[in-house]
Amino acid sequence: MEIEAMAEQDNSNKSNPLPDFITVEWRVDDVRERAGVLGVELSLDDRRQVLQRIHHAHDANIGICWDVIDNHVEDFVRERLEQSDDSQES
Repeated sequence: MEIEAMAEQDNSNKSNPLPDFITVEWRVDDVRERAGVLGVELSLDDRRQVLQRIHHAHDANIGICWDVIDNHVEDFVRERLEQSDDSQES
């Protein structure tokens, strides 16, 4: 995870050195790390899919934290297993 403070150029307020906004980045490497903690190996494409699910399901009241990533990894793996079971039954 990367946190970066970005300061816009505002020459009218030189007395305030604080940034006007921040960004927080979550990467596929963060998903890989959490999957590893959970004992799951995900391909790069899988990690990208999990990251996109996290983005689309983002709730500003909860935010994104390790628990949220863990939940999405677990859901992704569960769904993949269910799909595999369904295709074997056919």
